[in-house]
Amino acid sequence: LTLAARLNLAALLLDQGQAAGAVALGLEATQIAPELANGWLHLGLSLRRSGDTSGAISAYRQALAIEPTRSEGHQNLALALLLAGDVLGARRHFQDAIRHLEAQGRREDAQALRRTAGTLVKLEP
Repeated sequence: LTLAARLNLAALLLDQGQAAGAVALGLEATQIAPELANGWLHLGLSLRRSGDTSGAISAYRQALAIEPTRSEGHQNLALALLLAGDVLGARRHFQDAIRHLEAQGRREDAQALRRTAGTLVKLEP
C-alpha cells in the first residue's frame, strides 16, 4: 500500500471503531515517511481513540516538530493534553492553534475554535 492508501484505510478503520488496526497502519506510515506530519497526526488520532493518550501526545509533538504552524496539530495536542489533565498545556496549544489560523487568514475557523475551546478551558489567563 502507498502512504496515502495506508492513511485513508486508517481513517476508515477509525470510523468503523477499529482503532487497533488504525494504529498499526499509522505506525507503518510513520516508518515509511517519518518526515511527513500527516502520518504522525493520523497516528496520534488513532492512539488517542484507542486510549493511549501518552502515545497520542508523543505523536502530535512529532507532527508539530515537523510542521510547527499546523493548527490541526495544536488542536489535537491540546485535546490529548486535556485528557491527560494538563490544562495549562491544553490552553497554550489551543491558543497556538487559534493564532496560526488567524495568521493563515482563516478568521472564521479561528473564531469557531475560540468558542469551542473556550467551553473546555479558560483561554485567557
